[in-house]
Amino acid sequence: MAVRRWTFGQQVHLKVSSLNMMAIGRWIERASSASKAIPRTAALSIVGPAALLVLGYLSWSIWGAKALDQTYFSLTYEKLRVTEQPVWIKTNVSKMVYEQSFLRDVSILDRNSTSTIARAFDLHPWVRRTTRVIKRDGHVLVDLEYRQPIALVGLDPSTPSARKRAEERKKAEATTRISGSAYSADSWDFLPVDSECVILPTEPPESYQVWDYMLVYARGADTSKHYGEAFGDIRIHDAVKLCTLLNPLRRELNLEGIYVYEVPLPTGKKDFRLEVADRKVEGKAPRRLTWGHAIGAEVTGEFDPNTKLQKLYQFFSSENKTLNSIDISGIQWPSPN
Repeated sequence: MAVRRWTFGQQVHLKVSSLNMMAIGRWIERASSASKAIPRTAALSIVGPAALLVLGYLSWSIWGAKALDQTYFSLTYEKLRVTEQPVWIKTNVSKMVYEQSFLRDVSILDRNSTSTIARAFDLHPWVRRTTRVIKRDGHVLVDLEYRQPIALVGLDPSTPSARKRAEERKKAEATTRISGSAYSADSWDFLPVDSECVILPTEPPESYQVWDYMLVYARGADTSKHYGEAFGDIRIHDAVKLCTLLNPLRRELNLEGIYVYEVPLPTGKKDFRLEVADRKVEGKAPRRLTWGHAIGAEVTGEFDPNTKLQKLYQFFSSENKTLNSIDISGIQWPSPN
């Protein structure tokens, strides 16, 4: 059996360790005796204030600082400086955003407050985007790019959802059927959209005059989307794109709107073409112009948008009113079966 032998260094280390353990034991024994000698009331007089100090600090950290921050540095409506609204927006966008969001809980001292404010405004359907948010002299400056209605999209009254809306409207007596003074005419309801085909708020309805906008008609057109969302029908998006192109000429040429027509193809598939119409003049029928496919979707042999635009201007500005229709697409459409 092998016997373990300690070196001289190891023996010295063991002796020192033993001495240290003995010293620690004596210190613990003295500390215990001293603690027994301290009266209980004296101990409480030390522990009590210390506990109160800790609780006070925690309370301030959790509730006090937040209350002080909200009192002096919270974002109030009066501190907002927002880009002036255009005339076509009748509601107070900044006030609506402030009251319907969490901005009243935002502290202007928060380093993330500018991004929080920008997100709140970006959610409003009248706001295309927030371009800048900066803090200056105790105020918050918010620069906005607003959406602008470019067309009124007709909702086909023959669809189930349209009939349901009509019944609800009839019960509430909320819509007056008139021709040319609201977003409802000839049994069609209309939704305002911008150049990106995003649905805009319809309140108040008297803010939309049908003669102030291009109208878009398409069979079966309807949507379940809400304000601030895209309409969701490619036919409508294509028609609105054309409305955006023609809008500068709308008043000069007395243009009414865009009609979307289905074109059956020999292959069995369906194609769509766009037609432009001017407004009906007393004693004369409106004139129609076949534009063709949507901008950017032209087929081989079809005229480009610039050429079509020139032909359209010549047709609707011509003094010759005997020609009621024309096709400027430059292509031959399949004959209906």
